[in-house]
Amino acid sequence: TTLTGTVVQADGTPAEGAVVLVFPEARALWPYAAASLRFRTTGADTRGQWRMTGLPPGEYLAIAVPAADRTRLGDDRFIEAAARQA
Repeated sequence: TTLTGTVVQADGTPAEGAVVLVFPEARALWPYAAASLRFRTTGADTRGQWRMTGLPPGEYLAIAVPAADRTRLGDDRFIEAAARQA
C-alpha cells in the first residue's frame, strides 16, 4: 500500500520538513506499534508533500506531528490523542 499527502501550515503554505505519522485505524493493532510495519514516520519535502510505500494493506490514519514526537510511536496514549486529530 502507498499513501501520499501534503502538509500545510495554518496559513496554507507548505510545511517543509514536517514529520508525518501514519498508523492503523484499527485500535487493536496499536499495542504492537514498536514492532509493526504499520506504524511509520516520514518527512515532508520542500512542497510539504510526503509519500510512504510498503505498508501492509489496511485502513490508516495520518497526522503531522512535531519532530520530537517521532519517538512516541509505542505510547498508546499518544496514538489515541493523534487518532482524535487525524
